[in-house]
Amino acid sequence: MGVTPTSDTINLIRINKWDFEWQGAYLFKKFLKIPAGSMIYANGSYDNTVSISNPNPVLVQSGLNTNDEMFIFIFQFTDYQIGDENIMIDNSVLTNTINNSQYTNNKLVKTIDLIGRKTNTLYNTPILELYDDGSVKKKIIID
Repeated sequence: MGVTPTSDTINLIRINKWDFEWQGAYLFKKFLKIPAGSMIYANGSYDNTVSISNPNPVLVQSGLNTNDEMFIFIFQFTDYQIGDENIMIDNSVLTNTINNSQYTNNKLVKTIDLIGRKTNTLYNTPILELYDDGSVKKKIIID
């Protein structure tokens, strides 16, 4: 759940019945634009009272053992740019909707990866192209 600076709530996800086959992650189809200054909260509970053994809680480490009772909440975020909420991030068909004309008069200064390391253009890897006017072109070349 998100809570905006004006105390409005944004319900992000609610899973009433966990699907074992989806345990990798629940993802949105598109990026969500959440107002600056909002707080994001996650809350999970697991009721094992119907379990025959009803074991006491134990520390569970990450890994592939799906017999353990566990939760992990991961939030990913990025600075907003106009139109980000229209980017499809699910497995749907990709189309090119970039207007390349805005970059024709700019000089490319450098190309970096997502953590800021200078890099060459790579296939199947997100890269950022930094231009002399301060603009940034985000792209991924699909091989």
